[in-house]
Parts: sequence; structure tokens; C-alpha cells
Amino acid sequence: MPGVLAADRSRLADINSRIADLERSLSELRNERVIVQGRLDEYKYPVITLPNEIICEIFIHFLPVYPRPPPFTGTELPTNLARVCRHWREIALSLPMLWRAIGVIQPHRMSYKRQNQMSEVWIKRSGACPLAINIAYYGGHDGSLSPEDIPAVIAQRPRWERLRIDALPHALTVIDGPMPWLRHLDLALCGNGIPAPFEFQEVPLLRSVTLHGWVSSKAVTLPWGQLTCLTLLGIERSRCAAILQQTDRLIHCILEVVTSGPVDHPRLALPCLESLVVKERRSIEGDLKGFLHSFVVPALRSLELEEQLIGSDPVAALESFISQSGCTLHRVCITERTKPTKSYLLAFPHIPDFSFARVERR
Repeated sequence: MPGVLAADRSRLADINSRIADLERSLSELRNERVIVQGRLDEYKYPVITLPNEIICEIFIHFLPVYPRPPPFTGTELPTNLARVCRHWREIALSLPMLWRAIGVIQPHRMSYKRQNQMSEVWIKRSGACPLAINIAYYGGHDGSLSPEDIPAVIAQRPRWERLRIDALPHALTVIDGPMPWLRHLDLALCGNGIPAPFEFQEVPLLRSVTLHGWVSSKAVTLPWGQLTCLTLLGIERSRCAAILQQTDRLIHCILEVVTSGPVDHPRLALPCLESLVVKERRSIEGDLKGFLHSFVVPALRSLELEEQLIGSDPVAALESFISQSGCTLHRVCITERTKPTKSYLLAFPHIPDFSFARVERR
């Protein structure tokens, strides 16, 4: 028995000694932890030290390029920026430009009701910024979109700066009303038959229009005379000509013309036009030869067109066009070239920027 007690006393002393050693180590680790934590607390991450103005620019570049709206779901949401930290949230919620582009799409996994709720929030955060609105509707055969589907967006019609509609022509009735801030209109309408014309009234600032397809060109009546930029894509040439005869203030014009058999080319006098792009979308038999020579454009500075659109002798045809218009071209781009490059460069040494390119066929 005395031997057992002696062994226990020795073992207890050993345990106490080891506990003391561990407590000293634990105390040292706790002290070191305080020092390390202090250093971390004093450190400021570089992104946190950036001025708010720089952070705002980063936020704006995080989003799709304006006027393309961020989707209501996914990684490009401005609300994602507000979830990083309190400082970023304060900046994001106080930056109206983050919330100025809104897209309403149907069908979509998110209901109109939910999209409308999010639109209300974004519109409130956009402050007094002009708005870019994108309405895409494919929800029914009759195009039965109504103002009640998107009331938050429709209520802000006076603030619309840019508008794109991708839908059946009937959807235009939803947006009927004054748009005093509207500067750019983009229409991609589809459907069968000739739609009843919809007139855009009270759009005093409208200067730029893009129309996709024959239906879009027939579905609307616009103040053509006040436009300075016009893009007509996939539109029959007689309709293009009818529109261009009303656009004497145009400065920039892009045409993708559908060929559709023989047609007269009326004279198109565009005294202010500075840049012109002409492309051909082939559909029915026909070609655009002679179409370019209907233009009288004395102010033209930049021209891009497919070689075959100016006939079998494109160099002579281009010389004739320049002479007819009395223009001084600074830039010419010939696409789908078949004639030797040298023949162009020798004929037009006075044009400083003369280039060639290929285009993708649709």
C-alpha cells in the first residue's frame, strides 16, 4: 500500500507539471492571438480605401453596357453589389445610374407580378434618371399585353429615354401616350398581315430609330423629319425609300435592304447625311444595283457598302456616285470585294481611309 501511494503522488505531480506547461503555452497563444488580431484590425483592404467615386465607376462597369438592362436574376444584378458589405450597399443604393435600365420579359420564370415589384424598387432607386426600357412579350397569340401587366414601367413613361419593344404590333397600344424624354426607339415587331399603323406622338426629343423587319416599318408612323440617326434592318427597298424621302435631317444611316424584284429607285436627297452603310439581305429574286445612285448626299463623309451593290464596274460606279453627290469622302469601306484592291486605291487616292472587309451572311 505505501508503494501505491508513492506512485500516485508521483503521477499527480507529473500531471500538475504538464497542466502548468499547457497553461503557459495556452497563455502565450492567447497573447499572440491578441497581437495578430490587432494587426488585422489595423489593416485596410485596398478596395475599401478607394474613393467612393472610383467604386461607383466600378459598379457601373459591372453591369451590362447601358442601355441593355440587367436581368432580374443571375450574376449581373445590381443588388448583388449591395450584398457584399454595408459600405458597398450604401453606395449601390445611392447610385441612381445602377437602376436606370429595366427589362420586362414574358414568358419568364419570374411572373409579371414579381417583375413589376422589382421594377418599382429599381425605379425608386433610379431617382430622377432617364430610363431605358426593354419590353419583350411572347406570351400569347393575340399579343394581349396590357398596361395592368407592367404598371410600374408604364407609369414612368414621361421618363423613358430609350425604348425597345420586341413583340407583336398590338403591344404598342400599351405604351400609347406622351414620351417627352424619348431619344431612341428600337422596334422588333413580328406577325402576319399588315398591322394598323401606330403613331408616336409627342416625342419631341426623338432623334434615333432602329426598325427590325417589314412589320416594324409598316406598324408605326414616326416624326421622320426630326430624326438624325436611322437604322433599317431587313426591310424591303421600296419601303426604305419611302421612309428616307421623309428624313431630310438624317446624319447617320444604316440600311440592310431586302431585295424583291425590279423596282424604281426614287431620288433620295439627304443634305445632312454624313455616314451611310448599305447592306443587302437576299430573299426573293432581285438586286440593289442602282439603289446607291438614287442618293444625293453632298455632306457624306463615310460610306460602307457591298461591292456588288454598285454594279459590274464598281470603281466607275463609285466615281459617278461621288461626282453626282458632290461629296468629299474621308472613309470608304468596300465589303465582299472581288475587284483588285489596287484599282480602288489608284482611282481614289484622295480618300485617306479606304479599306476592305468581309461580312457574315444571314
